[in-house]
Amino acid sequence: FFQAEDGIRDYKVTGVQTCALPIFMPHTDAIGAFDFAERLRRVIERTNWNHRSVSVSIGISTRKEETLERKQMILEADTAMYTSKGAGKNRTTHFDNMGIGILQPPPSL
Repeated sequence: FFQAEDGIRDYKVTGVQTCALPIFMPHTDAIGAFDFAERLRRVIERTNWNHRSVSVSIGISTRKEETLERKQMILEADTAMYTSKGAGKNRTTHFDNMGIGILQPPPSL
């Protein structure tokens, strides 16, 4: 069990091999969601885990006018997550940017 405070929010991580954890962030645009995901990914990557290093592949979907159902957003995020894994793991991918490649975090992160 691990708990961290990194200026984002408090969160808890339990030891699992593979886990899909949806995080719904109302009133958050694509840039805000990507920023949060990258910050979370970096905290996990930089943490000194007891037995081995841990990484996370993240997929993001942002609600659009034509994406009214949560189920569609989950499918988009899942597709983006598998794109992250396929691109070498430990990455963040937004579904809307899959055609042009993986988003890069802004330099300020």
